[in-house]
Amino acid sequence: MQERLGRNPWQTAWRRLSRNRTAVAGLFLLAVIVLACFSAPLWFDYQRDVVGVNIAQRLRIPVEGKPLGTDELGRNLLARILWGGRVSLTIGIGSVVLASLAATLIGTVAAYYGGRTDSLLMRALDVLLAIPAMLLMITFVTIMAPTQTNLMLAIGLSFVPGMARLVRAQVLSVKDLEYVAAVRAQGASTARVLVAHVLPNAIGPVIASFVMYIPGGIMTISGLGFIGLGIQPPTPEWGAMLASGRAYIRDAWHITTLPGAAIVLTIIALTLVGDGLRDAIDSRMSNR
Repeated sequence: MQERLGRNPWQTAWRRLSRNRTAVAGLFLLAVIVLACFSAPLWFDYQRDVVGVNIAQRLRIPVEGKPLGTDELGRNLLARILWGGRVSLTIGIGSVVLASLAATLIGTVAAYYGGRTDSLLMRALDVLLAIPAMLLMITFVTIMAPTQTNLMLAIGLSFVPGMARLVRAQVLSVKDLEYVAAVRAQGASTARVLVAHVLPNAIGPVIASFVMYIPGGIMTISGLGFIGLGIQPPTPEWGAMLASGRAYIRDAWHITTLPGAAIVLTIIALTLVGDGLRDAIDSRMSNR
């Protein structure tokens, strides 16, 4: 089985993913969004276009040089949406990456060693699960400054219990297979067994599941921004832009609709990619 899994498994998954039209469409849309957001500094000056106030042009659409119009302070809405996307994507993806690293360590150790180690780690995760995720994040952000790093840590912490349980379940299904026992019998160290033999064959479905957490991370940071606990003004962030523009929604629909559309399109793209990746990896695993 190990040899069969070792025959370009990720290439096989990629071929399956590339045949999935909805996943390819989602990947293309996501690539456009990411490229547009992270190339924003090439087209817009932060001080002039993103945070620069121009009351004379407030709440207009379109304006010369500002195709998506301006917000309540006359700032370039397109520039703020793209710059806000940089913030939302960075925090959403960063929180999942941090949570993935912690969850992989906790879940692997708990499953491989079992016994008291497993019980202790799982009970600790149960304590975190007993606390509502939003309350946990609000408490964390209230205690600490709402910087990008702190927000990533707060959101990532709420993801760890669920992710760790996924990793634990996958490692449990692999650790007692014959090839793992054979490697242990040959005198391989625990670290080598885990890194070279257990995790590579357990982590595939887990990675696909982890990708599905990214939309949740973006929605969470947008929610925190909407209630004023996310990135603070004047730095743009999609949720905060929705909150600041809701008072003007009847007279200037664009300052809430367009940031909202950016959130929706990003979530759709990530969901399509995540579903396609999960199907591709699950199909590969089912044929091993």
